[in-house]
Amino acid sequence: MPRIRRIKCDESPGQCNNCVSANWKCDGYDAYRLPQRRGLHDIGTRLGWTMTSDEHRCYSYFQYHSVTNLAGFFDSPLWQQLALQMSRADPAVFHAANMFSAAHQESEIHDMQMSARSRVGSQQYYFSLQQSTRAITLLNQRRNSQDPQLRQTILLCCLLFVLFDVLVAQYDSAFTHLQGGLRILKELENQGKLESEVAPSIIAAFRRLDIQASLYDTRFPILRLEDGTRSPLKLFEAPTGGFTSLGQVREKITVLFTAGIPLIAKSWSLNGPNMEANYESLYLSQRRLLASFADFDPYFKTFCVMKYHQLSEKEQLGADIVHLLYLGHTLTLKTVLIRGPVPKSLVPEFLALLQAHEDKIEKLRSVSGLVMDHVMIAHMYLVATQCPDMEIRIRAIRLLRSWPHYEGLHSSNVTALMALGALRRDFPNESQALSVLQTTEAENEFLVDSLKSIKTGVGEPTIPLFRMSELPSRP
Repeated sequence: MPRIRRIKCDESPGQCNNCVSANWKCDGYDAYRLPQRRGLHDIGTRLGWTMTSDEHRCYSYFQYHSVTNLAGFFDSPLWQQLALQMSRADPAVFHAANMFSAAHQESEIHDMQMSARSRVGSQQYYFSLQQSTRAITLLNQRRNSQDPQLRQTILLCCLLFVLFDVLVAQYDSAFTHLQGGLRILKELENQGKLESEVAPSIIAAFRRLDIQASLYDTRFPILRLEDGTRSPLKLFEAPTGGFTSLGQVREKITVLFTAGIPLIAKSWSLNGPNMEANYESLYLSQRRLLASFADFDPYFKTFCVMKYHQLSEKEQLGADIVHLLYLGHTLTLKTVLIRGPVPKSLVPEFLALLQAHEDKIEKLRSVSGLVMDHVMIAHMYLVATQCPDMEIRIRAIRLLRSWPHYEGLHSSNVTALMALGALRRDFPNESQALSVLQTTEAENEFLVDSLKSIKTGVGEPTIPLFRMSELPSRP
């Protein structure tokens, strides 16, 4: 209303004092105003542009809550430093951060299940859309700018758009934004300018999502990666004198993950004659990767014995997560070429993987919302869908449902619901035992929305993680 009356809105919560003093009814400056939130801190200093009270509160949430969750369990120069610096210096990044923050708040209210129905009438969601429009408008205005920082600004905004789309279960849009960002990086990569023009932390974030996306669509990965089908005999090179820091450990296991996930995606996409035709090369790659993980193991164990007690509490949890990832990825590689029932001889390994996660779940739940690192979702899905023991599978599903969150593109809620559908399919005569895992109408709506969005946005999935045929039945 202040816009219509050509007076300045003073952004007072509830109603504008300028309107009140003129004896006018104040309908608010923006179409969608956010509810007041307690416990949010001031951002400390005003930015170099006019900021509404809603934007002020939303940015505080981004700074003090969203960034902490995005950084996850490890130090993150992207979120703890670069994203904060750029959002304070660039209005486009600022509005993109607010877009993500508002969706983050609303998604947490709905236990990380933002379905189409829950988005209707949501002030947070519509505020997010307003902020996204402002970010895009500002970027378009600078399209012909020669600013050397513009490409990095676009990439960070693109990354925030991907994560926003994931939170609101719009995977078709998420993959479109992801492809756009990756094409920019691919162009720079081909020109030999990637490392000189884009911060390493942004490149790493896109590479991680690129690899994850290969589990959903054969069009990914887009960036050049050394996967297990083209790798040298060994991927792991032992550091001289062993590991001396958690950073070294993460760097080495990331190399193994980068090689392993595309191999897993390719293997799971093949069946019948295609699997037979590729089996020999896939088997050799599987052996190479398992040998590399076996080489990594003693060095990591030695590091834990020698250095674990010297690590901070956060770093200790980080080392624990590396252990979980080692166990999970190794078991995934062992089962990736199996077609048909998984041998019961592997049940002890499934159980060990589950128990290792159960032991750490209370600490893991300290982070809510969305984290960028692999932590547990993919490997608990493996246990919940592949283990021959029904009780172990039920425990894995319960664990996934006990911590509603995202790990990049992966949703714990969606994977838990898909695993439940697979469990009902594999154990059709155990309805009484499975009755403890009933689903709600809201959960089923969220699952259907997510699956339809994935099916609309990309080609056929490379793995049976999001197949419509495994939708859980209504309670």
